[in-house]
This record gives sequence, structure tokens and C-alpha cells, in this order.
Amino acid sequence: MCIKYYLNTDDSGISTVFVTGRSEYWLEKVRLEISPPLGKEIVNIDDYIDLEQTIGLGFDFVNSEDFQVIFIKITKNRFIKDLGFHNCHIDLKFDCCLTLDHLYIGENVNIDMTSWNIITNKVTYYP
Repeated sequence: MCIKYYLNTDDSGISTVFVTGRSEYWLEKVRLEISPPLGKEIVNIDDYIDLEQTIGLGFDFVNSEDFQVIFIKITKNRFIKDLGFHNCHIDLKFDCCLTLDHLYIGENVNIDMTSWNIITNKVTYYP
């Protein structure tokens, strides 16, 4: 699976990193104007997101092994504001403590978060 990263920055300066294992699918939806632009494709997140910066983070079509490596790398010394999952089957094998504004759980998501401690202001489920 080829994992790609896309970076969007909103008007208030908050960056969101979208991590996907099916970029061709999303690029086609953007081309057909079904989906908003994905943002700038990035190779090395450290070149674009400063340490100790607050970011949003979304995952689509990412497996457990890839997720763990990517999540630890991205979240090390950064604050996660929003976290979203879509089309992911993830068995989390590491302890994690997060304080979020918003947790998004999209369609086709199966995640075992029993080893995680999450405090969030809002949870949204998309069927």
C-alpha cells in the first residue's frame, strides 16, 4: 500500500494532515468535483509542520502497522486538535493519551482503542 500525506491549512492557520492509502480514489473525487481539494502532497511532514504545532489529523485506508508508525511520528511533540478515521481497521497496540476538540469516526471503521485514554469535547460518527 502506498501511503501519501496531504496538507491543508485553514484561514486561522490550523494545519490538517490527511493520510491515505488510496490517493488515486480521492484525486478522482476531486477531479469530478465530488470532494474538496486534498491539499498539498508532502513527503516529509517535518519539513511542513513545526514541532509543538497544533494540527488536525485524518486517516483513510490505513492499516494497523502503518498507522502506528505514522501516528507516533506525526504526534511526537505536536498537539492534535481533531482526529478522524475513515475506512480503517486498526488494532492499537500502544498506550496513548490524547486531549482532542473533536474525534471523527467515519464509515467502515473498526478500531480497538482500549489501551488509549482519550478526552474529547465532541465525537461525530458518520454511518
